[in-house]
Amino acid sequence: RVVAGGNIIVLGALRGTAIAGLGSRKHAIVVALEMDPIQIRIGDVAVRQTKKGTRKGAQIAYLDLGKIYVEPLCREVIDAVEFQ
Repeated sequence: RVVAGGNIIVLGALRGTAIAGLGSRKHAIVVALEMDPIQIRIGDVAVRQTKKGTRKGAQIAYLDLGKIYVEPLCREVIDAVEFQ
């Protein structure tokens, strides 16, 4: 379990639960080189893993319009995500 008031960056595999943006900070992100969490929470929004298996390669989880998205980490996604 990883808990942070801001962003979470894991230089390895993320498993278990990641809670970013405590205190309703909706612009927090979660980044991991291998994304395999049981649950991700950003601000007040949480999502449980529904797909089996690790997502290989760097991934970013972010909140947009009340929904958490997990996508490959690339320049286009970083430019589109509003985070602090």
